[in-house]
Amino acid sequence: MRNKKSYWNKLQSYINTKLNNFIKNKYTPLLKKSIRNKFLSVCIFTSLFIFTVGLVPSGLVRVSFFPDIESETSVADLELQPGLGPQLTDSITQQIESAAFTVNKKAQTLFKTDIEPIASVYSFSSGNEKSKTYIQLTKNSERSYSSQDVVNAWRKQIGEISGVKSLEIYSLGPGNGNDLRIELSSSNYEELAVAAEKLKSKVSSYSGVYDVKSSYDEGSGELQLELTDLAYSLGLSYNDVARQLRYAIFGYEVQRIQRGKDEVKVKVRSPEEYRNNISDLQQLRIRTNNGDMVPFGLIAKTKAIQSLSNINRIDKKRVVSVSGRIDKQKTSTSDVVSDIRENYIPSLEASYLSLIHI
Repeated sequence: MRNKKSYWNKLQSYINTKLNNFIKNKYTPLLKKSIRNKFLSVCIFTSLFIFTVGLVPSGLVRVSFFPDIESETSVADLELQPGLGPQLTDSITQQIESAAFTVNKKAQTLFKTDIEPIASVYSFSSGNEKSKTYIQLTKNSERSYSSQDVVNAWRKQIGEISGVKSLEIYSLGPGNGNDLRIELSSSNYEELAVAAEKLKSKVSSYSGVYDVKSSYDEGSGELQLELTDLAYSLGLSYNDVARQLRYAIFGYEVQRIQRGKDEVKVKVRSPEEYRNNISDLQQLRIRTNNGDMVPFGLIAKTKAIQSLSNINRIDKKRVVSVSGRIDKQKTSTSDVVSDIRENYIPSLEASYLSLIHI
């Protein structure tokens, strides 16, 4: 016990001596000089303050209001173009799953470890053209890579996939939303769509920016009907024709049957071989008010158009937003947004006079 007390006493005495020497020989003389030269001291500290604050807008110091937080679970959120069907969705989902297993096989090359970074992979369909694929990371307190590194490797293995409307790959947890969002408004929707696509390409060109998407949605295809003069002469209206078309394609309810607690609807419609193609529509028979049957092609014309699935407006003007995620290890939201606003938006607004950046 005496040896330990003696050791601590010597240590305390040594630290006290050094501290007193620093105060006497360094701190006190500097303090006296600072008091004698007040104006110079204020100027020096003011300059240091301005220099420190200027590091942020200069880009030398990155600022992130929502830093990436480590998460053990990541997801690939897939949405295909409307009408591609569940079979293609399942096929692409399997491709995304295979990419996750490939990351495990390349663990040594990618992360310098023999431990597979991904512990489990599971997916489910959330619609005909939508699916979600989840990966659970292997719990390893000594791993030298982050969840974002795994997400980046997974995204690289997936690569480009045709027919995809959007594919977002990100780690779950706080702050996992889009890191940037730029909105454009215009009274001319055609110009707005073109400008949004150009802005999307520009945002995608930045290093560290990924999962870029536009809220512009062409929607699904539809046929627009226009009745001919013959239809009006026969006393047919749009309602008459549309109702009979629906009955022929989707069916007309003729009966309901009770089966225990369930109720079964019985519908009658045209045979499948007569309702698969648009050409079959021209041969469909439409009943007039006097009971005669006339071909659909004689009483109506069809025009193929794109049906918008959603329309966003601000102050009565349509708005399209371009959003994306940012790898904060490579760049920051403020750097990308400020560069786009200063160097790209003005030229875009000059090309499309009706365009307004919100």
